Amino acid sequence: MAIDDSDPAGRGGRATLAAAAGGVVGAGARWLVGELVTDAGASGLPWATLTVNVLGCLLLGVLVTRFERGSIAWTLLATGVLGGFTTMSAFAIELNGFADDGRTTALVVYLAITIAGGVGALVLGERVGTKSMRTRP
Repeated sequence: MAIDDSDPAGRGGRATLAAAAGGVVGAGARWLVGELVTDAGASGLPWATLTVNVLGCLLLGVLVTRFERGSIAWTLLATGVLGGFTTMSAFAIELNGFADDGRTTALVVYLAITIAGGVGALVLGERVGTKSMRTRP
């Protein structure tokens, strides 16, 4: 199958293959984190989902400093790998589960930790990425 890289908008060809390949890697990594990080503990919070979402934000912060949005590298790493790695759908389902179980405190805590942790990790990742670029020879 020939690769069509003539599409400047990135709607097909190499961009599609890059996003799909990255998604395979990201989804596999997401599954592995789910196997390694348990949700046990008194809090009952879904730590695996929180871990991938905050770590994904940190890595996205680094990528912002390294790659141009819309480039093949961005499509592979940000859209593909991190898109497959992070999980908004699981986050939403878990919030819904807390609501259905009447666990309002857990819902609010999980929501706040995820949003604050994600934004904080994104900012930290961007700073780390920017600083490491300045210290390169």
